[in-house]
Amino acid sequence: MRANRIINISFFVLLLMFQGCSDNSVNQPAPAENLISNWSFEKNGQPIIEGWLINPNGKYSFSNSAPEGGGMYSIQLDCNWGIPNEIRTSVPAYWGNAKFEFSLLSRKEDFGGNFSINIKRSDSLITLNKINIDSDSWRIYSVFDSIQTKKNDSLVIILSGGFSQVLTGKTYFDLVRLEKLD
Repeated sequence: MRANRIINISFFVLLLMFQGCSDNSVNQPAPAENLISNWSFEKNGQPIIEGWLINPNGKYSFSNSAPEGGGMYSIQLDCNWGIPNEIRTSVPAYWGNAKFEFSLLSRKEDFGGNFSINIKRSDSLITLNKINIDSDSWRIYSVFDSIQTKKNDSLVIILSGGFSQVLTGKTYFDLVRLEKLD
């Protein structure tokens, strides 16, 4: 009985010791249901933009400011004068009515940007949700939505640094997920 108690206490102490250990790798595996392939803006410890389109005249940079579990990098989009500074990715939409969860981690410095969930149908882009980034520290933003799509539609996710003629700012994004729920 005493030996079991010592083993349990030893196991608990070891567990607490390893709890504080961390490295800079992405330690949250992309869920199998994540429809966004480049969800953390890095691969093998190197920053990448693969799978995302950059707005014409847009600029992005990689920041070593990343949320816990987000690896070493996040993407940084600055507030632009005139045209929004944004990147986008698209995935084929499921035909019919489907429920989705979209989530990401984001933070801002000064003036914040936003993200939007859109449907591309024929030659038009229909905005379903647009959320402003309002936190100075890393925060999870999440949207649940039931979306009615037609054949050949696609879902388009847009991350934006925002735009202003007066204000400046930076918005950071990481761990972007789009998951079909049903």
